[in-house]
Amino acid sequence: MKVGYIGAFKHPTGYGEATRSHVKAIQIAGSEVFAKLNHANFGGMENELMHDEEIDAMLERGKGEPPADFWVWHVTPDDTGLITGKPNFLYSVWETHGLPYGWADRCNQMDGLLTCSDFSAGLFREGGVTKPIVVAPHPIDVDFFKPAEGESPIRQIFPGVDTLFLVVAQWMPRKGIEDILAAYGAEFEPDEKVGLVLLVWRWGHSVNERRACKGYSKEILGRLNKSVAKVWHLGDKVSPVVLAQLYQAADVLVSASRGEAFSLPIFEAAASGTPSISTGWGGMWDFLTDDMGYRVAYDIETVNNVGAKWKHYNAHQKWARVRLDDLRRAMREAHENPEQRKQKGLLASQMVRERLNPATTGKQMVEALQTLLDTKTQT
Repeated sequence: MKVGYIGAFKHPTGYGEATRSHVKAIQIAGSEVFAKLNHANFGGMENELMHDEEIDAMLERGKGEPPADFWVWHVTPDDTGLITGKPNFLYSVWETHGLPYGWADRCNQMDGLLTCSDFSAGLFREGGVTKPIVVAPHPIDVDFFKPAEGESPIRQIFPGVDTLFLVVAQWMPRKGIEDILAAYGAEFEPDEKVGLVLLVWRWGHSVNERRACKGYSKEILGRLNKSVAKVWHLGDKVSPVVLAQLYQAADVLVSASRGEAFSLPIFEAAASGTPSISTGWGGMWDFLTDDMGYRVAYDIETVNNVGAKWKHYNAHQKWARVRLDDLRRAMREAHENPEQRKQKGLLASQMVRERLNPATTGKQMVEALQTLLDTKTQT
């Protein structure tokens, strides 16, 4: 199988990371990849672009008109094109009830859709996509994200805590970071041995961006009118090595996201032996069980407070909002039961290593593509 793959290979975001991991997994499965960049708009992150020799080789092979059997567009549906004379498939994800305007029509112009979870596939079908949809989960580099041998080398940066909570997310309305801060600040007192590490960003990692995120945190915690436990802000762009060490150093990853098709940080943390507290609605629960993480109760509500910059979200959609009291309960439970969270992390790590490693997911991706090709041939 000769796979043409179009995506944001240089982008330093989750979409870029997923694109790179999929093509590498496809190569592990024995197929040749010809890669092309789909756009050059990096949203102010031009100084953070990713460089990877393996990806660069695929991009070199993709120059001109390579002999690909078909093309996969790993983009949002509004960013697709069509290469004539070849089948065109879309790899995309979604996380709320209700697709963005025009997405169903664009999906139905393609020859088929791949997505990362049954949860995401259901939302596309519910939103009006009639073309074949197959699931191929995101690969996790289990050789890179793995449990620490002993204590993580950066745990000492966060002294005096028995439980270290970690947040890894872009600061945007869907991620619910304000709910995490509100729950943590309300639940824990300054003399308790807990800490919260925020690895968060908005549009990049400039000084102004870091200052903005710290300002948001200060404002949210200030509204509680009480003293709060330790909070550390990591505003700088960290290297992949430091990110892996952060997952190892943390006791629990915390997510209050209002919708996730998959969530790379949850599974990267899991591969590292760190369980997650997360909203009980989303694609991560296609793979996790209650023995592997802390499921937080939620309410389905109308999408709100998104603003014009987040063009894919609108009030015709619905997402899940965590119940703050239950988020507090989960954080307290994780803090007071270190052996429990260790066991959850162990089981989560085993699952990721068995089901989401690149060899297994690469095979699934190739099988999914073959299914779409067979379906197109039959029709």
